[in-house]
Amino acid sequence: MQTTEGVKVADVAWCSKAFIKEYDYATPYIHAPENSIEVVSPSNSKVEMRNKVSLYLAAGAIEAWVVWENGVIDYYDNSGKLEQSSYNISVKIPVV
Repeated sequence: MQTTEGVKVADVAWCSKAFIKEYDYATPYIHAPENSIEVVSPSNSKVEMRNKVSLYLAAGAIEAWVVWENGVIDYYDNSGKLEQSSYNISVKIPVV
């Protein structure tokens, strides 16, 4: 998606049928999908993840998630960090 810091690609994204109807399959999207998810790797810093979350939300994402190596998921919207996703789902990542 196009952000204020250039094109960024989330590891995972979810968008509605309405989003596809409006933006089709253009690349890069000029608006972020409703949910953009980053999966943290050892080379990612917390600062980098916070920046990506901010960019996705500023580009129009309703939520941005960060999945940490220990299986913890942080959920964010424009108000900040959330206790849980507003999508009314519970995600559990098994750590092996």
